[in-house]
Amino acid sequence: MLPTGDDAMADYERLSAMDASFLGIEDGTCHMHVGAVMLFDAAPLRTSAGGVDIDRIRRAVHARLHLVPRFRQRVAYVPYEGVPIWIDDDRFRLAYHVRHTALPRPGDDRVLSGSSAASCRSRSTARVRSGRCGSSKGWTGTASPSSARRITAWSTACRAPI
Repeated sequence: MLPTGDDAMADYERLSAMDASFLGIEDGTCHMHVGAVMLFDAAPLRTSAGGVDIDRIRRAVHARLHLVPRFRQRVAYVPYEGVPIWIDDDRFRLAYHVRHTALPRPGDDRVLSGSSAASCRSRSTARVRSGRCGSSKGWTGTASPSSARRITAWSTACRAPI
């Protein structure tokens, strides 16, 4: 549903043909989003208690959000036409999109892989909004795993560095 008001349609952009086709193809068994697991050295982000400083990560992301407006947008549909467009998400909450989770024990590669796969199982429609990324504690390796889940439109439409 599109927002209402005087300038409700003031700032929108149609999805590219490729992005719209990916969104249209996606269903319960064919997920058209991109997922990744990246391992980083957690030492620079450690708190005094030994955990990862998720607030510091959120502050860094927040400081750069203006470079990639797409990250603060969601998909909506033009009434009657059903054409997908990008609109600013007035309910955007950074804490929803940048999360810190705990892996179940033993926290090995198998558990990390399963946890990441579970995150990628849901559809990337407007209900999920732009996407998510996060860090996980409890991994038994030496680096801190960070997982990112983006809908395909992020990958094709965003070229500014984060």
